[in-house]
Amino acid sequence: MLEKFLDVGTDLLAVTSRDGYFQWVSPAWTRTLGWAKEELMSRPWLDFVHPDDRETSKSEEATLLKGGESISFENRYQTKTGNYRWLSWRTKPAPGDELFYSSASDITERKKAELALEEALEFQQLLLESAKDFAIEVTDPEGWIQQWNPGAERIFGYSKEEALGQKTDLIFTPEDREARMPARELETAMRQGCAAMSGGICREMAEGFLSAGWCVRCTAEKRTC
Repeated sequence: MLEKFLDVGTDLLAVTSRDGYFQWVSPAWTRTLGWAKEELMSRPWLDFVHPDDRETSKSEEATLLKGGESISFENRYQTKTGNYRWLSWRTKPAPGDELFYSSASDITERKKAELALEEALEFQQLLLESAKDFAIEVTDPEGWIQQWNPGAERIFGYSKEEALGQKTDLIFTPEDREARMPARELETAMRQGCAAMSGGICREMAEGFLSAGWCVRCTAEKRTC
């Protein structure tokens, strides 16, 4: 019965000796990396680790050799086709039998998603900083300003340092604030995805001026722009 569970399991289970060789691996290793069980057990496990991850992997192994436990350690393992998969490890030594018992999860897709999000945020920041003729602010759902681009500094007269952490009410006239226009626009954007904006105030001019724009919900980050 145990063999049947192992045949369908997705976690990569392994037993490793102190000399750096796998003594046993579950079928998920072959399904994930393509190596046969015999191939995995015939070479030191470090041979399969990405060159850039080997030093941190050896450091983690040193902790285990001293009797410590490894939780959520991440490194990349080579597949038989030459690619690499990200693995997240939990390893515990077994007192008395000189072996380490491990369970690893394939987190490659999560890593790809994290990288894509990081690249998207970098692009967003580049876009914000390069826009000089348009005011762009990013707020949380309650209207607290989190980002303020150079265009907003020029148009509204508030520096980035002054605007961050303030409510978006900052750029509305007292009459618009009294009428709850900022709150209504945020509520509409959060509910419908976007809301038309109008009005505004520039501190340097100390008077309202006509402006137009859009308040757009950033769904993935639960923010508005």
